[in-house]
Amino acid sequence: MEESKKIAIFNFGFSWRFCMSRKSQHVVPSSGKWSVRQAGSSRASHTFSTQGEAIKVAKEIARNQGAELYIHGANGRIRDRVSYGNDPRSSKG
Repeated sequence: MEESKKIAIFNFGFSWRFCMSRKSQHVVPSSGKWSVRQAGSSRASHTFSTQGEAIKVAKEIARNQGAELYIHGANGRIRDRVSYGNDPRSSKG
């Protein structure tokens, strides 16, 4: 099985998450702030005061990598997903 198709399991310190691509980016709550983390990483690549700032940077990183972006809510659950490559849905329109 290709590496990008394997299921990655990682821990953000508050709950387990599952993701299909190891290079996906996640915007997650972190000690009253918002962090951008790559799937599988225990450390944040960036930390911001607001979720909006974190999303802006995470979108740019995901776009440059052709990766998925997962946006988590304050409760830690994924609330939105944006695909910048390899979207399994190939519908037009």
